[in-house]
Amino acid sequence: IQTPTLAAPPSLKKITSDLALGHFKSQNYRDAAAGFTDFLKRFPESSNLPQAYFCLGSSHYALQDCVSAIPAFQTVITRFTSSQRTPDAMLNMAECQSDMKDKTAARQTLNNLIKRFPNSAAAKTGKGRLSELK
Repeated sequence: IQTPTLAAPPSLKKITSDLALGHFKSQNYRDAAAGFTDFLKRFPESSNLPQAYFCLGSSHYALQDCVSAIPAFQTVITRFTSSQRTPDAMLNMAECQSDMKDKTAARQTLNNLIKRFPNSAAAKTGKGRLSELK
């Protein structure tokens, strides 16, 4: 006789991440930002940190809060240099810098993006944005 095996309940980490991501996907950016902040505090060793920081920054950016978005994007750029999210984080950070009227910083970020990730879609977009900042 075989005893039935019960599926393991989803981990708190997965539930927390999925909840924040659900808010993000439904464009409820205020709750998404709160959810990702909670996730980052509770699970600082997660393998999903680049995604969480990127979504946190993107949530703040969607709320037009570049002051809060830039540090999240900067974390992706400096701590997760080989993440697939890094080029997009650089592009979004440059957008924030431009929105904050810091064209010099935006140009520098875009130039770094193009130099570090020349074949990325973000770099192609960045080249267009760079010509608009002249």
